[in-house]
Amino acid sequence: MTISDMDARREVGGRRTVKLRKESREESDGTSRGTRLARFPFVNGQLLDSTSSTLAKYTPVPGSTINTASIDPVYGRLVVRYRDTDGVTKYQVHDLDLARLDIWEKPLASISEPDITAVPGWPLTTYGHPALQGYAVVGRYLYLLHGDPYGKTETINGQNVVISKPNIGNTFHTSANLGTGALDPPLRRLPSPTASIPSTR
Repeated sequence: MTISDMDARREVGGRRTVKLRKESREESDGTSRGTRLARFPFVNGQLLDSTSSTLAKYTPVPGSTINTASIDPVYGRLVVRYRDTDGVTKYQVHDLDLARLDIWEKPLASISEPDITAVPGWPLTTYGHPALQGYAVVGRYLYLLHGDPYGKTETINGQNVVISKPNIGNTFHTSANLGTGALDPPLRRLPSPTASIPSTR
């Protein structure tokens, strides 16, 4: 395991901890995705493997695949994105302290992944189905970043269409209400990382 695999981290009692995907399973497209999460204290230069005793291993949703995680540092929560046994991608929000104790039975919120193309008036032949690039959570909102590299094509209505035209692109930031799953209208913008950072003010 390397720190480049990191999904989320937070100061806990003066220590920096890391949560990452673990125990990957190969998907049909040849990529591998994590089936569990792991947590360990960050030590600069430390090398770990899957048998390291410092790893605390978690299975938030048994039988799920493509597990990733992100921290809400403002409200002390952990959001887990995963593919459920029914094949649907979902998000669950958990109290971070309970997650550290491996208690997952009472999520604070649970929604299916919103479909950005379901927004009324979405120009499918212009932007296609932008790929999810990242997500973050603060309070009752889930923030999503979608987009594809310039020149990406997609077959729409039997035609090969460029859905991310050079100098235009199809990158959008959106937010979803974790209580209802409702998606706010997407905002076009230049690609940039998505993260939640607590204010120092």
